[in-house]
Amino acid sequence: MDSELVIVLAFVGVMCTVFLYFVRTVVLMWEKRGSFKPTPLHVTVLLIGAFGIGCVIYGIFEPLQLITTRLTISSAKLKSPIRIVHLTDLHCDGTVRTEKKLPGVVRELHPDLILFTGDAANNLRGQKDFQACMSEISKIAPTFGVYGNHDSRSKRKIETFQNTGVTNLDSASTQLDIKGNKVWIGGAAIDSEAFLADIMSEAPDDAYKIFLYHYPDGIRAASAHHMDLFLCGHTHGGQIRLPIYGALVTSSSLGKQFEHGHYVVGTTHMNVSSGIGMTGLPVRFLTPPEVAVIDVEPGQTGKFPPEDAAESK
Repeated sequence: MDSELVIVLAFVGVMCTVFLYFVRTVVLMWEKRGSFKPTPLHVTVLLIGAFGIGCVIYGIFEPLQLITTRLTISSAKLKSPIRIVHLTDLHCDGTVRTEKKLPGVVRELHPDLILFTGDAANNLRGQKDFQACMSEISKIAPTFGVYGNHDSRSKRKIETFQNTGVTNLDSASTQLDIKGNKVWIGGAAIDSEAFLADIMSEAPDDAYKIFLYHYPDGIRAASAHHMDLFLCGHTHGGQIRLPIYGALVTSSSLGKQFEHGHYVVGTTHMNVSSGIGMTGLPVRFLTPPEVAVIDVEPGQTGKFPPEDAAESK
């Protein structure tokens, strides 16, 4: 059995047991009100139950938040700094949460480049919201995107980026001059993995090389082809995270190895964004919707602290 499934089943089992005992204790207190004398176990269960209910309520409201995380890295290939906004996993579903304020948040960041790494919408109503949101965002700076698994395996695939101003990098690449810097951007859709190596091999060595792919496991090819920056999503940062342990589920073939944030594999910097939307339960817990800002500075290849400083919006 998959290890993530075992963890989830164990977590759900414990939570259900505590919840049932919590309900039983509350019912007992009501039936014997005035004469009920709670034991330390009763008190503990009541406190845990009350805390759990509070967490559920918070998890329903957390998707309405929007935070900005910041990462600064460097590259000897650059003559001047460039700012990248990384968006992923909007999963628009017809219920408007952050879609209306997202363009304003991105505009305030003054990006040179906006990159989207897949999973636009969960249904037709959500697709319309996604297109309206991205059509505003693409007016801010050159915007490129790839299909995630929800896009590639949907009947709406062809329509995903229509009328949005987003350039679709489905097994394609482009080269830009950004503030005097030679920047190459390539991408591949989910289910187009056969083209990964061919696209990456097109990148000129003297350009700053960025690759977009939805799954974290694309880092293997990206590192082998010496991409400077690899951007992905898919994990949602777990969508539900526990203190210390982190993501309960990543839905990634690499498990928790690259669940969220910045990593360096070989010479390749990797950013795994927790994204903005949701699948499954319409909740997030300890992983609020994220707009990732990556500042790439001239200089020796490396990373500047602090990283992942978060700002609530």
